[in-house]
Amino acid sequence: MKRRRLSLSDKLEIVAAQATCRLCNEPLGPLAGVEYDHAHALALGGADTNDNMRAVHSDCHAVKTNGKGGTSYGSDKHAIAKVNRLTAAQEEARRQMLARADGAPVARDKPKTKWPKRRFEKRRKHDPAT
Repeated sequence: MKRRRLSLSDKLEIVAAQATCRLCNEPLGPLAGVEYDHAHALALGGADTNDNMRAVHSDCHAVKTNGKGGTSYGSDKHAIAKVNRLTAAQEEARRQMLARADGAPVARDKPKTKWPKRRFEKRRKHDPAT
């Protein structure tokens, strides 16, 4: 989804509605260090309106979007990836159910496991004489 550009009047309207960063509750300061974040992410069904926008510090915005440290857990990227994974799994289940209803054999796109089957040779008993 394409985001609309915020005009200066839109930015001032958003900042005027709040005096502090909505993520850390610290004063916003100069507009140069302020970014505008969708409270409910667009990729998760949020609207691209001024009501869904909030002014936050650039550092706070980076943490909300990308997560803390080496993990994205709890971030917008994590939530969007999870929704995409679940949607793909639902589509696969739907495809299989429709194939079963038609009586057609179900072909899997991926194997059940990522590990190949291993065939073990019969183990020979240890013979100390050899």
